Amino acid sequence: MKLGLNEYTILPLDEQASLLWVYGTHLLNMKQLGKWYILYQLWDFFVEVRYDQECNEIEGLSTFNSNRALEPYLSEIALADLLDE
Repeated sequence: MKLGLNEYTILPLDEQASLLWVYGTHLLNMKQLGKWYILYQLWDFFVEVRYDQECNEIEGLSTFNSNRALEPYLSEIALADLLDE
């Protein structure tokens, strides 16, 4: 099964989450202002999960395929880890 970004975003949130857990690749977590942002790659696009740890709930999902939307995550990537063999 493979969906495009537009097909994925029109699905109900629970279906989006289910597909993300099964087919998504976790890339990294980032915490800002008490909220967790969890980045996944899903097929040929990215999904950002906004999670409130205090309430233990997902606040929403955002989808994108632009490199510019990845900019907030770049400072979280340890290049040494990528280069370590």
